[in-house]
Amino acid sequence: MVKIKASSQFCGCCTLLLGVEFVCALHLCITISTIAFISSVHPIEVVGVTFEPWEQIANGAWCLLGTPIIVGAGIGALYRIESQLRVYFYYLCGCFLLDLLYAGNFLFSGTVCASIIAPEVQRLGASFVCGMTDTFFMFWVLVFFVVLGYFIFTVWSAAEEVSRTHHHHEPLLHKEAVQRLLAPQLPGQQTQYGTA
Repeated sequence: MVKIKASSQFCGCCTLLLGVEFVCALHLCITISTIAFISSVHPIEVVGVTFEPWEQIANGAWCLLGTPIIVGAGIGALYRIESQLRVYFYYLCGCFLLDLLYAGNFLFSGTVCASIIAPEVQRLGASFVCGMTDTFFMFWVLVFFVVLGYFIFTVWSAAEEVSRTHHHHEPLLHKEAVQRLLAPQLPGQQTQYGTA
């Protein structure tokens, strides 16, 4: 069985904490935007593809389900809580599969050219124009899935790092030091700077 090595950095120069926080912030903006634009009454047309109200509601429900998961992952990354990162990892895998389904449906329905290119331009040479359009669309879909896959890998790597280091509550590691700083000194008790 192939063992994938977890990354220790995000984009080669940032910490995994910063990477997970970036992924969570970006994903939260996308889910909030999706929820804001859904309609349970009217179909919406995006780049020539019509989304029926039931599709919008299902997508909105998925995004609504993901909102607390995304916030929990951001907090889980900050406080190094593995379970929050694992749940977000599984949610991102579900998003990957749903996006793959949408992109595949759009691509294999044969409506990419018809929905993006005007009919006047198609008459100039439909096979060349549509072939270039399909290639261009496939390239950007591939880029999207590579970036999404990297985001999933980043969240998985952060969860693996938390699991490996066993520092589930890193901010609590300095609890005793903070208590010693804030504890009142008794008269005549030796302090670190001399007598009180």
